[in-house]
Amino acid sequence: MASGTRLRPCRLPPVLLLVLVVVGAAVLMWWVRLGIASSALITRISSEMASADERELINIPAMTAFEWDILHVFPPYSSATQIEDSLGFPSSLARTTGISSSDGHYLLVFTRSGRVVRHAMLPRTHGDFGITNWQSGNSFSAQDAVFVYSSAGDDEERGVLYPIRTRLPSDASGTREEVRSQ
Repeated sequence: MASGTRLRPCRLPPVLLLVLVVVGAAVLMWWVRLGIASSALITRISSEMASADERELINIPAMTAFEWDILHVFPPYSSATQIEDSLGFPSSLARTTGISSSDGHYLLVFTRSGRVVRHAMLPRTHGDFGITNWQSGNSFSAQDAVFVYSSAGDDEERGVLYPIRTRLPSDASGTREEVRSQ
């Protein structure tokens, strides 16, 4: 190119520019809606835990307004490999949520037909999950994602949610049938 030649600015055709603006706005609205919905879900779970009585059931499916098949609960410091192994497909959630380097949150991932439909970060200040086997016990079907609240955790300031499909600790013992009948 000669030293005196100027580059002309690239002009997009108006139709292409309009398409880019519409697509960009739609993607932005989707991300905002996803964030608001996840925030509302965490607020609802936290509120339920804050007002729960000992051994009260916390029914996650009743709190969701979207379709899902499986809830995966990941503890603090979950690696990308652990998340992908549990989900059964590649996911960027470990990197995008920061769960792999944080002890302050649980990652809740809702999937449907092998796809992530929603994820949310539950602060540990709102409560813990009493899941004893994180390797195989962190996934719950929409029918099984019901937990029993207990204030008998290590930290009396926050409660613990125990899956009702497992035995509760000895200080809050009971099986699913016993808990539901009380």
